[in-house]
Amino acid sequence: MAPLRQMADKIIDTTTTNVHQLKDIVQRQFLPVSGQKKMIIGVMSFGYRYGLPSDADLVVDVRFLPNPYYVDDLKSFNGHHGAVEKFVLDNEECRTFMAKAIDMLNFAIPLYEKEGKARLNIAIGCTGGKHRSVVMANQLSRHFQSMKYVVHTSDRDIDKS
Repeated sequence: MAPLRQMADKIIDTTTTNVHQLKDIVQRQFLPVSGQKKMIIGVMSFGYRYGLPSDADLVVDVRFLPNPYYVDDLKSFNGHHGAVEKFVLDNEECRTFMAKAIDMLNFAIPLYEKEGKARLNIAIGCTGGKHRSVVMANQLSRHFQSMKYVVHTSDRDIDKS
C-alpha cells in the first residue's frame, strides 16, 4: 500500500470513521459546492386501488379529502388541471393538512440527511391516483424545490382507470 499512498493527493484516515462519516468526508473533499442540497427527494402520486409503491419510504394517505371524481365537471380531468387543483386546495382541511405535513417533513428530512440517506421517496396516495394525490404531490414537490432540493415528481397511476 505504501506506493499507492505516495501517489495519493489526499489521504483520509478512516480508523474511527463510520460509513456515513466517510461518505460526508469524500463528498466535501471531491464534489463541487452547489446551491442544491445533497438529498434527492422523490415525490410520487399513486392510487391505493393499485397497491402501495414498493420503494416508498414515507406514505401519505389523502383519501380523506373531498374527491373531484364525484364532481361531474372535474371527473375527466386529472390533478394537473387548474380546476381540479383549485377544488382540492380550496378545502380548509387540505390546507391545514398540507401545512402539518410540510412541518413534519421539514423536521424529518434534515435528520434523514444527517443519517446519510441520499434519497427519500415520498408517496402520496388517493383512491385512483388521478386527482387528490397528484395535486398534493405537486404541492410537496414545489415546496422542496423552493428549498433547493433535487426533486423527482412522478404520477404512477394517473392514466389508469
